[in-house]
Amino acid sequence: MNQWQHFMSNINLEQKIGDAGKLNFNLDYLLYDDNNPNNYLTNFLDADDQLLKTEQTRSSKFTPINIKVGQVDYSNSFDGGLNYSAGFKIAKSEFTNTVSAETLNDNVWEFEDQFTNKSDLKENIIAGFATVDFKINENNTFKAGLRYEYTDSKLNTDKEGSVVDRQFGQFFPSIFYSRKINDAQSFNLSYSRRITRPTFNDMAPFAIFLDPNTFFFGNASLQPATANNIKADYRLNSYMLSIQYSREDSTIARFQDRVNLSSNQQAYEPINLSNSENISANLSIPIYIGNNWTMQNNILVLYSQAESYYDDVLVKLSNTNYNISTTQTLLLNNDYSIELNAFYNSPSISGRSKNESFYAVNFGAQKRFKDGSSLRFNVRDIFDSLEFRGGTDLSDQGFVTDGVFDFVNRTFSISYSRSFGNSKLKASRDRVTGSEDERKRVN
Repeated sequence: MNQWQHFMSNINLEQKIGDAGKLNFNLDYLLYDDNNPNNYLTNFLDADDQLLKTEQTRSSKFTPINIKVGQVDYSNSFDGGLNYSAGFKIAKSEFTNTVSAETLNDNVWEFEDQFTNKSDLKENIIAGFATVDFKINENNTFKAGLRYEYTDSKLNTDKEGSVVDRQFGQFFPSIFYSRKINDAQSFNLSYSRRITRPTFNDMAPFAIFLDPNTFFFGNASLQPATANNIKADYRLNSYMLSIQYSREDSTIARFQDRVNLSSNQQAYEPINLSNSENISANLSIPIYIGNNWTMQNNILVLYSQAESYYDDVLVKLSNTNYNISTTQTLLLNNDYSIELNAFYNSPSISGRSKNESFYAVNFGAQKRFKDGSSLRFNVRDIFDSLEFRGGTDLSDQGFVTDGVFDFVNRTFSISYSRSFGNSKLKASRDRVTGSEDERKRVN
């Protein structure tokens, strides 16, 4: 079981300054409680399916996460199409994670020492940013931004003591150029540097057993990953071609194998790779057949290369894979519509693992009523095909693994929606909070 409770509050103040100036203030508080108790009953059988023994195990994980965010943004614009904005943000995050595992021996629950621990995280992030964009002329637009982040992160455990004590500051520039060639064509070119921080769940150690010797595990020492990205887009009418290159240091890869040969235990855990490189080309092809049938098709070709270390031995993988997807929407009349979505992904890599191909097909039908309400029927993963198959081949290090992960089942759903009240009321003020990035780190 995985029981989550979440509370969030936001105070947002907006002050207009002059004709175009605007000052925004956000104060957010978020509280998450993750209670993850698990009970296991394992039967050991011989080759003739005769019961040899039964083993009872239980594990628990409780993690309250507190996040406080304050952010101030100022924006303004001037004659001639010049716009600029600047802001300042402080985020304070902390959690206490208590995890344990026990095995029943002679009617007495005994703790499994390697899975029992308590950890505390305190992380402070201070960030400042400024952006400017302006029209060079009628057909050319330029945008530039610079963000600075300073991070102070400390994580201690009862067993290891100080696991993380990291203070660092980094600049994250971004540049964007857009050119309108004519009414049918346009071109974009951009560069950005970004940071991907580990989720709080991956940093809060946990243990989920697949069997007594195989389990999912967290990694309290995960580090943020930083990437440099270059992207070019070309549009012709409604067709779009995008080409992107990315190099990332300390890439975070989830579900990576680790085997302890002495204890014969296998763990799946998130790790930091040394680096990864990706080159991709994505082609978007919309097709319109009459007024009632539309198709959105996408073709993605991706070359990936990843480097990591396993027991001080360099592991380097590379692969070229492709993804083809289509969404078909058919309007039967003004009231009925159906939608079919399908995709296929060829063999790929993820960190040290190689993944086999997989596909999925989804279906939906909708009926709209004259009062504005709608009734919708959906089938997710029609053929129950969305399985992730793959493994790690590290023969020189002493192990080869193969696994099947089925996180999604065929699902049928029916939903009815209707809006109440006066549809002519003035819409509420469009507002954002200051904690979008932090909420993404709770998965």
